[in-house]
Amino acid sequence: TLLRGTFRYAGWADILLSLVKLDMLDLTEGEIDMTYNQMMLKQAGGEGDAKEAVSKKVGHPVDGEVIAAMTWLGLFTDEKVQAKTRLDSVCELMKMKNEMEYATGEKDMIVMKHTYEVEYPDRTEYLSTQLVDYGLDDGTTSMSRTVGLPVAIAARLVLEGKIALTGIQIP
Repeated sequence: TLLRGTFRYAGWADILLSLVKLDMLDLTEGEIDMTYNQMMLKQAGGEGDAKEAVSKKVGHPVDGEVIAAMTWLGLFTDEKVQAKTRLDSVCELMKMKNEMEYATGEKDMIVMKHTYEVEYPDRTEYLSTQLVDYGLDDGTTSMSRTVGLPVAIAARLVLEGKIALTGIQIP
């Protein structure tokens, strides 16, 4: 049995799930000739007030944290969407929010602990691994290194012929 969890800011999961329910993470390209408010109303499949329609669609109160976060991000503005996919439209709004950037000298941190219960015919063992990593002084984030470097190393080993396996492999 493998259990996995990720701690993020309070409410993050509800916000992301609501964006999924609205199909806002879709990558289908096409001209989005409308405002953010119109797009949200369309994605909620409602009429009238976009916030009310979205609230009903995602199952969170109109005066709750999920709708407040979407409002803060700019998803209910009359600004014209400047993206070709719904996911890109959300990303564009996030890029414009300076509050989401790290301040000068601020760093990210990753803390991971994996605990395994390994069952053998004659015994059970408990194994664990831990990782604590911080962003660098030059602004390189821990997230970019811990995600990007393993993939880069694997790609290089494949290109150099040191890994000849193909497809999905178990360790």
